[in-house]
Amino acid sequence: AEIDTVEKLAKLVPCEHEDLLNVTLRLLLNLSFDTGLRSKMVQADLLPKLTTLL
Repeated sequence: AEIDTVEKLAKLVPCEHEDLLNVTLRLLLNLSFDTGLRSKMVQADLLPKLTTLL
């Protein structure tokens, strides 16, 4: 069951702890293959946060 996973992960981006950020980004990448979760990522304003990390 989905329990606001994307919203909780969005709070961790950006993060000062490099290992935590790395694991969070990898998890978000895996979750992004689900169209529903991908749209939640857009709604959670993750795209601007992710582009600042580039």
